[in-house]
Amino acid sequence: MRSYMTLLSSICLVASLAIAQESPITIPIPTPGADTSTTGASYPYIVEITGNDVYVRSGPGTQHYPCGKCNTGDKVKVVGEQLGWSRIVPPAGSFSWVSMRYLCIDLKDRTQATVTGDRVRVYAGSESVEPLHSQIEQIRLTRGDKIKLLGQEKDDYCKIEPPVGAYLWVSTKFTRPVAADAPSVPIPSVVINPATTDANKPAVTPPAPPSTETKQLAAYKLLEERIAAEKAKPIEQQNYTDIKKDLTPIANDKDAGRAATLAGYALEQIERFQLAVRAAKELGQQTEQLTEILDRIDSTKAARLDTIKDMSRFAAIGYFEQSNIYGPESSMKQYRIVDETGKTVCYAMAVDAAAGRDLSSLLKKKVGLVGKITASSTTGGALIKFTDIEEINP
Repeated sequence: MRSYMTLLSSICLVASLAIAQESPITIPIPTPGADTSTTGASYPYIVEITGNDVYVRSGPGTQHYPCGKCNTGDKVKVVGEQLGWSRIVPPAGSFSWVSMRYLCIDLKDRTQATVTGDRVRVYAGSESVEPLHSQIEQIRLTRGDKIKLLGQEKDDYCKIEPPVGAYLWVSTKFTRPVAADAPSVPIPSVVINPATTDANKPAVTPPAPPSTETKQLAAYKLLEERIAAEKAKPIEQQNYTDIKKDLTPIANDKDAGRAATLAGYALEQIERFQLAVRAAKELGQQTEQLTEILDRIDSTKAARLDTIKDMSRFAAIGYFEQSNIYGPESSMKQYRIVDETGKTVCYAMAVDAAAGRDLSSLLKKKVGLVGKITASSTTGGALIKFTDIEEINP
């Protein structure tokens, strides 16, 4: 305690001399747990967790999603610090996500895979966040890098063991350097300038503007809602043209990161949706055409049935020709009805109203006879005494 008070007195004395000389000087002051920018710590080193249920997070701040927890006595390796948060090597049980499209799995050992793309993003994994919504990028892999698979696939992503260089974060206030491994942390320096009235107040760093990836993710979320609304409509009313137009620049943005990947998947889905819409429309058109054909068939069938019904009133149907045979009365000339081959089907005699008609225009034509079938006394065959005769169109 005495040595600390002696040091503090020395600091005050040096500060007073600096103000008197009106020139800035550097004064060492003890600030335990300071950020890396001021501590100058030698990394890496081991720390012990000093609390229970301490969140391990995907980034330096409580706004970043949790990736697990540590408890009192757990030890982790610190590789850096930022704004009161320690960057650590992921503890046991941690995992990351990587897109399956950039992996070639070893068929002999399915726990191993090789990266097949360049600058392939690895995202911090969390049991509480779906892989499609895990936005914190830990590292980018290069073609040929080897990774270890943890056996789970979801939403076209593989769960992997965090590769070297993929880090997580824990609040520095819940850590204590382990004595055996703790580095020699130099006392930080503060520049006191007599021209500055608030020299000891730390500078406030303004928040960084949203990244391109963050902006594009927000835009993608809105488009995702529009896709869901369109899918809820009847298939013949769905139209994805404008959504596809808005998704394309996100998918092609090289700086959009996660948003570009999601937009690419959405575009592939829309292609399938549009194919289904086209198929539904074509099916509807074919159904209409089939309905029209069936209607025509029904109309033709009805017309033919009407024709058949009309034919039933005829005693005989065939081609009308003259005959040299006369009946009992010499004035009653008989005709004959023949089939398509010219064979006589029966004989016919005009009676009543038909007897006074000029039938010459019907000769050699197909006709139907309305009358009574009797036996011919002359030929011994059938004789139709017809009262009406009607031409039948072939």
